[in-house]
Amino acid sequence: MRSGGPWFHLGAWVQGSPFVILRAFTPKEAAYVTFQAPRCLLVAAFFWVLAHRLREKAVVPDASPSPCPHRPGARQRSRRPDRRREAELDAAVRQAVLHFGFDESSLTTENQEKLRVLADALRKRPMAAVRIAGHADERGTEEYNIALGQRRAAVARKYLVALGVPEKAIDTVSFGAERPAQAGHDEDAWAKNRRAETETLR
Repeated sequence: MRSGGPWFHLGAWVQGSPFVILRAFTPKEAAYVTFQAPRCLLVAAFFWVLAHRLREKAVVPDASPSPCPHRPGARQRSRRPDRRREAELDAAVRQAVLHFGFDESSLTTENQEKLRVLADALRKRPMAAVRIAGHADERGTEEYNIALGQRRAAVARKYLVALGVPEKAIDTVSFGAERPAQAGHDEDAWAKNRRAETETLR
């Protein structure tokens, strides 16, 4: 018959003799425990290491909200501001047709107002770029009309830069009298051809 019970021997094991706990069992039971204990410890250690590595590799989900791809219009709503600004820029470019007097390259009050509208649209789209093309009527030599068209484009560019548009966003070119807006050899046609037009590059 066993004496003292297992808890007595467990107390002795805590005090410094790890083999005293086996006295609580019969010799056969003690041999079985002695054989199985290392295996149990190895299995427990394996699962502990596995759980520890899984915790290290765990990814914390992003708490920032994202549009649901299954919800109609989720992506479209995020792009609406860009499309609205793009439409504003297109409208500003179309109205920015500047007309000049004969052999002149100075901006009228009307031209300045058109350029202010264009500058406001360009500031809202920092990545946009435009090109201003200067034109002249058919009178004058080809070289002179090319230079006159360049002065008209340059004065428009300078005004836009003064309004806060980056210089790198504005390109200029002159076509002289090569691309008339209206065919003819009268004052009405000449007045429409003395101009500077803007087009969007990106």
